[in-house]
Amino acid sequence: MNPVTVILQGGYALELDPEDRDPVIQSLISGEVFATAPDRALELSTAGGERLRFRAGAIVAVIMPGAGGEPIGTLETPPGADAPPKAAIVYKRAAPDAVEPYVLIENFLPAAEHDEVLRRTLAARERFAPSKVDDNEPHYRASLVLIDEAAIADVMRPRIAAALPAAAAQLGLAKGPVRVEPSTVECQVTAHNDGDFYRVHNDAGSPRTKHRTLSYVYYFQSRPKSFQGGELRLYEVAIKDGFYAAGESYWLIEPKDNALLFFPSHAMHEVLPVTCASRAFEDSRFTVNGWVAV
Repeated sequence: MNPVTVILQGGYALELDPEDRDPVIQSLISGEVFATAPDRALELSTAGGERLRFRAGAIVAVIMPGAGGEPIGTLETPPGADAPPKAAIVYKRAAPDAVEPYVLIENFLPAAEHDEVLRRTLAARERFAPSKVDDNEPHYRASLVLIDEAAIADVMRPRIAAALPAAAAQLGLAKGPVRVEPSTVECQVTAHNDGDFYRVHNDAGSPRTKHRTLSYVYYFQSRPKSFQGGELRLYEVAIKDGFYAAGESYWLIEPKDNALLFFPSHAMHEVLPVTCASRAFEDSRFTVNGWVAV
């Protein structure tokens, strides 16, 4: 796999192995480091065995070649098409005054319903299975999922369906009034624990999922919070060679307990790595997530 190159002030270039699970390396690759204080001290080992210490603010760029020369964040090249030229994209946080391409509703469920969803999730622990992606590419996603769990979906679907029309209108995804039947809302539960992640993707990028218009994520967790990381990195929408792709700017969304997030299903996004010291299932970053066509 091609190395990730970090450019520091003064012209120093540091090549990193993207498979290295060092937390500093993963924070550089995911972009999480750019959300930290500029004076934060970072330390890494060089190829020569030396230790390199530098400030987060000294990072000029992180260059991330994609597998096979495809830029990180683009969709797969369709069969028979020419491969795109080798390139790299350097991502940056969106400007504070940029229009947010999402709708976030905090304190979404009444406390009793939040606690019931958590209780039913923990009770279903043995039915969770390792997550997959459509093309079964390894090392692209790590988490546990529970699909079509009626006990949880019965609570969430009516609430999601009621909140969805206003969100679709705000995001410009509906040309007229929207009415969604709860039964049409796709629903699954996901648990991210220590080291889990989901690389750049969108929710409508395959023949099986192309009908999806609006995605949602409901965040919930045990209290007190026992994990770190797991932010959703949502990219501005770009069109490249006729396909949806990740633009150069992104928004970083914290997984706040009892918050509901809506965003367009074609928008590229990723789940940054989670750190959970206990590794206990009940301490995971939990979500109810799904999609709908509007």
